[in-house]
Amino acid sequence: MSYAPESAGFFDTIQMYFLEVTGRGVMFSGRDMELLCRWRDEGATAAIICRGIKEAVLSMEEGEPPRGVRSCQGWIEREIESARERASGGHIVAPHEEVAPEPAPAPAPPAPVEEQTAQPAPTNPYEPLLKDVLAKIEAAGQACTEDTLRAAYRDAWRATRALLERDTLPDPYGALAGIEDALADGYFRALDQQKQQAIADAISADDPAGLAMMSPSAREEHLAARRRSFLMREYGLPSLLD
Repeated sequence: MSYAPESAGFFDTIQMYFLEVTGRGVMFSGRDMELLCRWRDEGATAAIICRGIKEAVLSMEEGEPPRGVRSCQGWIEREIESARERASGGHIVAPHEEVAPEPAPAPAPPAPVEEQTAQPAPTNPYEPLLKDVLAKIEAAGQACTEDTLRAAYRDAWRATRALLERDTLPDPYGALAGIEDALADGYFRALDQQKQQAIADAISADDPAGLAMMSPSAREEHLAARRRSFLMREYGLPSLLD
């Protein structure tokens, strides 16, 4: 797609495309992140979701673009369903069609008494997700040789570790998105001024007219998203949500 580099991450691609078709910068809410992660886990690509966003924009009244991914949910899910139909050869079982039931599996033998003892549920249900993020941060931090840059990784690691130690976490994806933003911002600020300027020039050169037309808040959100994508692509900054 023309709106994002091939190496852009799943979330950055959708974020940049949303800005392109609506003229409005978007910061994904926790609900947006839950929907995006569910669709991605179900096999939807960023291209399919972007087509759904485009259909939503075309279907809404002019001058009233959607305010976020959740506003486009119906159109996106129709695009996902259409993609599934194409992948399956266009045939979906109709409600009146009978599907032969699969034979029921043989009952499992009773477990030994010691195995039947209930195991305590994990304190934090998002522990696997958070441990995976911690591992990403650790690997990237260990590969970094400059102390000023490693400080950004240390801050991100501490913030993620704090999430892991909480008993409840109502919005894990929103919290991780915030940590990812802070990591990118801290890493960028730790670069020397020459590198910062080179990144700013590269971003501005991509679409100078578009930047000039944005409101100050939309421009700042757009630049932050583009810096994050650039750092991931050129400096190996990890994506905590991919």
